[in-house]
Amino acid sequence: MQSAPWTLAARAAIPTDDWDLLADAHGTVAARLMTLAPIHESGAKKSSYNTDMQADASKLRIYHDRSCPICRAEMEELKYLDADGRLELVDCSVADFSDTDTRDAGLAREDLMSALHVLDGDGQWHQGPDAFALVYASLGIERMAALWGRGPWRPVVNLGYRLFAISRRFLALLGFEHVVRWMIRREARAAAERADACQTKR
Repeated sequence: MQSAPWTLAARAAIPTDDWDLLADAHGTVAARLMTLAPIHESGAKKSSYNTDMQADASKLRIYHDRSCPICRAEMEELKYLDADGRLELVDCSVADFSDTDTRDAGLAREDLMSALHVLDGDGQWHQGPDAFALVYASLGIERMAALWGRGPWRPVVNLGYRLFAISRRFLALLGFEHVVRWMIRREARAAAERADACQTKR
């Protein structure tokens, strides 16, 4: 079940002082650079990964690098939009990180730090673009889910995902996390408006 459109719209409409300024300067760039970490061959058993996007999104545990300002900004925005409380954020950047589920899946801390990992309600793992697509879809932000999904542009998304890993610390120095926050709220508002329009036509 996706977040109620009115709830999504109300949360997305909360103003942030510098977003209007950032929209004109960075809107196009954000759509191209919105990525987190490189795709990698994980130590997890291949059978533990779900790649068909048929997943139980009633509860998603998201393993992310909170030490990265851009990653942290994205996760905070997504959690704020999570009106149904389905997202559980796990910071894997702490030095003493220890987690039974990741250990059982054969995932080392280095794996989690190099790509977003999500554990769904069925106990299936999703990583990289598939993980992002699942999280955005669970919140009803369809265009972002489609961007990360398995469309014909997926090779470009994969490449961007890798390139961002190299440059994300530098981009954070430029304040790119503000672009990420603006883009998520813009897409959340658009998703709510489309949902409202569909209900109006019925």
